[in-house]
Amino acid sequence: MLPLWIAAISVGIVYAASDAGRDQPIKIQVESIQARYADTSAVALRRSVPVRMDPRLNQSGLSDRLRLMFDYSEYQLVRRQSANSTCGGAVAFNLPGGHILHVAPLAVEDNELAMDLAMFEGDRMIMRLPFRLSAGGMLMLVDQHAPNRFYITAISAEGPQLRPQASVVPVPQMPAIPPVEPIPLPAFIQPW
Repeated sequence: MLPLWIAAISVGIVYAASDAGRDQPIKIQVESIQARYADTSAVALRRSVPVRMDPRLNQSGLSDRLRLMFDYSEYQLVRRQSANSTCGGAVAFNLPGGHILHVAPLAVEDNELAMDLAMFEGDRMIMRLPFRLSAGGMLMLVDQHAPNRFYITAISAEGPQLRPQASVVPVPQMPAIPPVEPIPLPAFIQPW
């Protein structure tokens, strides 16, 4: 089995669950993307390779996140799936490459969804991940199936109890920089 990599946009560990929002529906969306390097010789020679992005990824806003996180030269949407669940329920998604992903929302607390993910290859569990997803966040799992073929699984959730909020990060004012006095050069060093 080839390695399974995990890249997360928002990450956390699930410690406790609450009953808040337990009965409200949560829409789980899973997008399966195939990625590859177009020309490995161009990469080796450090030539500029244009990125070919499936236009359907632009419509969902996923293309910007992919460009920020990865440096593949081709991205193709293979499958887009969604299912509704409530906290305590679970939904299953068939992924390319024969994997099955189980997503179980556990609780919503402080605008974050605690969930449990399990990936299966046939009846054998190959990954289990307790996870806390912020509203508007996304988890990306990357699996290599061949030397130049990678599957990216993007998992997101939305619901009335998950409200993405614009975060404002205050930028401190930079302190004034005092003027610098020139250092006299020794006599044996001549300026240019």
